Amino acid sequence: MAQKKKRTARAKPSTEPPEKKTGRPKRLEEWDKHTTILYKRQTAWLRRVTAEIMLKAGVEVKQAEIVRGILDAIVESGIDVTKATSEEDVKQMVLKKMRRTA
Repeated sequence: MAQKKKRTARAKPSTEPPEKKTGRPKRLEEWDKHTTILYKRQTAWLRRVTAEIMLKAGVEVKQAEIVRGILDAIVESGIDVTKATSEEDVKQMVLKKMRRTA
């Protein structure tokens, strides 16, 4: 007769972010993993910018860090994107605000 294997309890997932996961914020702030579809031209731009930062500054900045920085800047700018009805509307609102502050 075969012996039954004992089941071991799994550890509960932590609400704390992992210490060294690439692409995750290093700050002690809650985060969610989110998948977003980008156009090839956008990912090409992100790759180029991260490579240029590495060459010029000698530091590795992740693509996700750039996207989060851009998003935080838009949030902090006070732009009311709730009036947008399309991606193009959001883009034009952001560009308009950037031109006014430049």
